[in-house]
Order: sequence, then structure tokens, then C-alpha cells
Amino acid sequence: MTFAAVHLHSNGLLSGEPEKLIDKLQQSSIQSLRPKLHDRDPVAQALSLTTTRTLCQAMIYRGTSSWRVHLDNARFILQHAHFRNGANQNCSCSAIHGFLSSWYDNTEALAALTPLGLRHGQLEVKCPRSIDVQFDVFGGTASDLPGLLREVGAMVKEKRSRRRSQSIATGNAHSILSDSDIDLEAEALVREVRRRLERDIVSNLVCDRHLPAALSGDDVQDYVLSNAGYLYTALLYIYCGIQALPISSPEVQDVVNGLVWCSQNMKRSAGFSPRVLLVTPLFTAGLCAMGSARGDVKAELQDIANWVGMPHIPTTLSILEGVWATSDGDADNGDVWPYFETTTSDFITY
Repeated sequence: MTFAAVHLHSNGLLSGEPEKLIDKLQQSSIQSLRPKLHDRDPVAQALSLTTTRTLCQAMIYRGTSSWRVHLDNARFILQHAHFRNGANQNCSCSAIHGFLSSWYDNTEALAALTPLGLRHGQLEVKCPRSIDVQFDVFGGTASDLPGLLREVGAMVKEKRSRRRSQSIATGNAHSILSDSDIDLEAEALVREVRRRLERDIVSNLVCDRHLPAALSGDDVQDYVLSNAGYLYTALLYIYCGIQALPISSPEVQDVVNGLVWCSQNMKRSAGFSPRVLLVTPLFTAGLCAMGSARGDVKAELQDIANWVGMPHIPTTLSILEGVWATSDGDADNGDVWPYFETTTSDFITY
């Protein structure tokens, strides 16, 4: 009901005091969920995770920071499920279907890219899975991409900590790596992203064998473009968040144009299209866009907004327009990236 209320409110279909109603529904759900978080029954754990996911999604779409509470609850459920049968090396999370595991994996990766990063670190254990890279149709990316995004997010956070330490003359008090260490890690990450862009093509795409039906050729192409969009996102975070390249640099602008191209070349009509998952990549491209690319990003986000009708996309556009207002299109990264970090401290694009 909370999710439905957020959706209805975003479309102007709730009268009275909708914000208070949403708060009341969310609190009621949390109170009902809290005693079930410690339930050891696998089915109960799966149901609790489903409820937690719905609440987290609702708060992300609402644009509030309370999504972190629900992500932490999901983390607790998954940790609890894994350790339940630790003595015989089995876990009870077989009842937690691929969709829910995928949702957590991808959401945790996006949280790692926010200015606050992962407050409690990432999930420490995962269920045994195939070592082969498969395509995650729920997340719209290759199955190993969330791990890459978490690594990039951790390096951005480390770079930010080191910059702050240096600015207040405290040396390396809050930084683990040296500047040269960070530079080497960034270069390695760029090479890894480039390698995956070459690897993750249509002919190499392997889908989960448990899928009920095969994807069409057009569907596969769309998912390849979605995956590329997230790899380009990783590159922008490396270039701007770690290496501090100016947004006007050819490397950054080539990535922005490539990301926008991916979105523009995905189908508009398919209800199952992963295009609706490109809000984070487009938002990141918008932070670094210049000239006409800004209009292209805005048009793509507005088109997605017409599909999903959720308030987080207008909020995303509002943030971008604020960023663009501070820059005439020729400003360097020093004006754009710190502005993003200070104005969107706990807003997650999804």
C-alpha cells in the first residue's frame, strides 16, 4: 500500500494529506515487519525480504533517505538466511528467489555510488552461485557488474576521504591509500571496464537457464545497451570522481555521448525493456554533459518518466538543472562533481 500511495501521489491522485498518509502506511509496514526479521523459516525470510524491497523501492521513488533503513533490513535478512545452516555449509536462502537477490545486489551497488557510499560495508557473504558470468535480466546488467560498481564506489569514497584529510591538514588520518595507490587502482579499473565493454556483446551473452522463456534478438540487444550504459557510468565515476578529469576532457565527453547513444537506441515500445533502468546512467551522464548533450539527457529522462510515473525522475531532473545552472557548459570538474556530492548526499537514482 505504501508503494501504491507513492505512485498515486506522484500522479496527483491522492487528496487530503498524502505525505502524512504515506508516512503512516510506511510506519505501519515497518511495525508489522520488525518482529519477523528474526524468523528463521526460509519462506518467512523470503516474504520479509519481499516486503522490505517494496518499502525500499517506495522510498527511493519518493526521494527520501529512509530507503537506507530498508536496505539495511534486507542486508540483515540475507546475512541471517546465509548463516542459518552454516554448520553443514548450506544456507536457507534457496527460498529467496533470483529476483530478490538481484534487487539487493544491484541496489547495494547503486548505494555504493552515492556520496555517502555504503555506511556499513557490503554484504559479507553471498549464496554459492555459478562462477560463469550470466546476464541478469532483472538488473539489466551482467551478473558481475554490481561488484565492479561497488569497487568503483569504494575508490571514489577513498579519494574523497583523502581530499578532505588534505584540505584540513590532517595528513592521512582518514585515508587508507596514498595518491599513487589511488592512481594505480583507477587505471586498473579503467582497463577492466574497457575489457568488459569488449566482452559483453550480444554473441557472448548467456542468460540464466532458469528463465521461463528466451529473449528475442531485439531484447538481447537492449540488454547489451543497458549493460554498456552502466559500464559507461563506472567510467564517469572513475574519470571524474577518482581521477578528477575536467568534464570538458575528450575522455569524459566520449563516454557521455556513448551513454546517451545507448539510451537513444533502445526500443521505446517494449514493456519489458531495460530502458527504465537507465536513470542512474543518464543522471551520471547529465552531471558531465555539455552543450546539446544536456538536452539529450533531459529528453531521455523525461521519456522514461512517461513510462514509470514516479517522482524520483522529476527530482533527478531538478538536481541536474541545478548542476547545469552552476556551470555555463565550460566549467571544469572542480565546479560540477563537488556540487553533486554536497547537494545529493543521500539521494539514489534508480
